[in-house]
Amino acid sequence: MIRWGARRVIQARNFSNSISYSGGHAGNSQGGFYGSGGSRKLNPKTTVEHRKEAVAHVDDINSLGKIMNDFYSETDKKAQKKIIINPEAMELLERLEFGGEPVWGLTVSERELVYAARQASNEI
Repeated sequence: MIRWGARRVIQARNFSNSISYSGGHAGNSQGGFYGSGGSRKLNPKTTVEHRKEAVAHVDDINSLGKIMNDFYSETDKKAQKKIIINPEAMELLERLEFGGEPVWGLTVSERELVYAARQASNEI
């Protein structure tokens, strides 16, 4: 057993820049390296398909933010409807959703923005 001290700090420092080390003590089943022992090994018969449409783009979320600002600043329901069902807004919303949920790469507030936009488009 390694006691806390200089030797322990040096060992921990060895993993500080590693994104694949899960922390803990591998010898005590508390951590280790991801993929060690084949835990993340793919079956050779399994194909993994990359889906670029499932990832958010910065320009899309920025554009949706501007549209939603216009939507919330408008008090007239007809004007709000015109803003939210605009083909550009609907295309953005389609790109920012995948399988009925916000795409990957969004912050919590950005996900909430996508949810709010979808709710607004469904209610109006």
